[in-house]
Amino acid sequence: MKSSRRSFIKAGSLAIAGAALFQEQLFAAPKPKIVMGIQLYSLRDDMKLDPLGTLQKRAAIGYKYVEHANYVDRKFYGYSAAEFKKTLDG
Repeated sequence: MKSSRRSFIKAGSLAIAGAALFQEQLFAAPKPKIVMGIQLYSLRDDMKLDPLGTLQKRAAIGYKYVEHANYVDRKFYGYSAAEFKKTLDG
């Protein structure tokens, strides 16, 4: 079967465009991981009243990551760094 230069260019252009557009599906790229967190500043009033309960509610809702807002006298909301980490993990 004889092929013309024009059909070769068309086929090559389609192959390149398809590879560029569907790159993730062709090369099995991992899907980007979405990280959702919450700023504890937005919960500042609740954190002042009941830090442990607020952190437990935050975990129950599904927030796994936090951005700290209160670090006074080398403590997070009255907890040392190790204690605060345990409350976040648990």
